[in-house]
Amino acid sequence: MMTQQVLQPGRKPGTDDEPLPTACTTRRRSRTGLGVLAALVVVGIISLLGGWDIILAERDESLASVSPGEVAHADPFDVTFLRAFHATDLDPVIRPKSGKRLLLISLEVVNTGKTMVSSALLTRALDPDLPLATMNDEPDGQADPAELYRFQDAQRQGSFQPGLPQYLLAVWWQNEAEPLPTEVTVTLSGYTYRESFLSSDKFWYDREAKISVTLPMEELKKR
Repeated sequence: MMTQQVLQPGRKPGTDDEPLPTACTTRRRSRTGLGVLAALVVVGIISLLGGWDIILAERDESLASVSPGEVAHADPFDVTFLRAFHATDLDPVIRPKSGKRLLLISLEVVNTGKTMVSSALLTRALDPDLPLATMNDEPDGQADPAELYRFQDAQRQGSFQPGLPQYLLAVWWQNEAEPLPTEVTVTLSGYTYRESFLSSDKFWYDREAKISVTLPMEELKKR
């Protein structure tokens, strides 16, 4: 008696090939491919119509600006940008580094919130438009954040009490191989005070550029 062999679904007759994809899998992959293709088409159309340039231009136009000496507000800080300098060092407070120069901006800062905040909140909110020295001098590395020094005692600023003005010097390093800047535009970002997604604890989140100021760069002359 001949036994009829039952062909397994997806297997080619007379072969030991692996099962072919089922129709359901094929349709799913087709839908995924069509979705990716549609997204690429949309991106291409936006690029051809200049959409990205329009979006970026609208962002730039929405960013407010102030003049040196005017108060710039971005939660939780009021920051008055006073003057900008370049120097080789501020010895003995800041010793020179080989091949680098200092970029300095004098500030008056007030924490307008109701709770004490770390100075790291402000250093992350300050963004000068100049090429800065990077961590470990890596070519594509992240720029070192600003260091904040108090005028009254030349000590590092650790935190900001609500309502207490602080006169500070924001300090960045720049490679001397970079052209000597004649001016600097600094963008100040603000935050939103809200609960964490993971708990009910509140903190400052969602950093967003709010306001900018352009200052002439002066040479700091030692007395």
